[in-house]
Amino acid sequence: MLLKTSTIAIEIKKKPIANEILTSEPDLATMANDLPVQKLRVVTGKKFLWLGKGKELQATVILTDPETKKPVPTSEAVEVLEHYESKWLDPTFAEVKDDNVHYFVVAEDGTIALNEDGSKKEVAAFDPSDTIEVEDQNWIPAPNLEEWKISYVYELYASTKAGMQKLFEEWERHEKRDEIGITTFSNGHGFKQYYAFLVPFQREGRWVWLLCLSDTKKKYDHTEDVPTSAKVPIKPVPTLSKLPPIQELLIVPAVARKRK
Repeated sequence: MLLKTSTIAIEIKKKPIANEILTSEPDLATMANDLPVQKLRVVTGKKFLWLGKGKELQATVILTDPETKKPVPTSEAVEVLEHYESKWLDPTFAEVKDDNVHYFVVAEDGTIALNEDGSKKEVAAFDPSDTIEVEDQNWIPAPNLEEWKISYVYELYASTKAGMQKLFEEWERHEKRDEIGITTFSNGHGFKQYYAFLVPFQREGRWVWLLCLSDTKKKYDHTEDVPTSAKVPIKPVPTLSKLPPIQELLIVPAVARKRK
């Protein structure tokens, strides 16, 4: 993966930040009436589909005691779900392989959206980001990070001493300015990108670059105006006037559509 700013372009690695659990739940035994109990996934509704025929089948279930072979009423039994898998089925309930499934944008009226040439607007999942690039205008005051709900945090590092030195020089530059970088990032295999914050972080005399991913900005509904008698003025934090564009969908090029 490449980390790129106006002053460096360096190969880096990323690692999910480690966790230190400070509170924990005790191991519990569940019992009722002095007997052990467990919660299982119980099937409350099911149906049988006739593959390739487009019909729902009627089912007659006969349960028997494995020892006596005598019938047992379904009202005295419960069906426990142990394993399941998901499959793509067409209107005739014929199975479709993953490679044959294509994705299209749905318009506000519920129909499939069309391109200017009248073709259906097909989309593809994002590839994993291989570059983290922050342009000069996208370095913003660090307090802006407090406005976002962070979903994922990664540590960024280089595999060589020379690389770590370059990372430190870039870290020191932005840490002194108390600023963070903002761009977009995707882990791939989905139709959404995240806003990515490049954060110079330090603790107990040690430093590291953090990559914080978010798709949610906090919304406060119960804030109040500060009374005029307040002695400490609250200064608004400067924000980036325009966030980097974040793509909700990656449109499949027309050439790719024709090949399919």
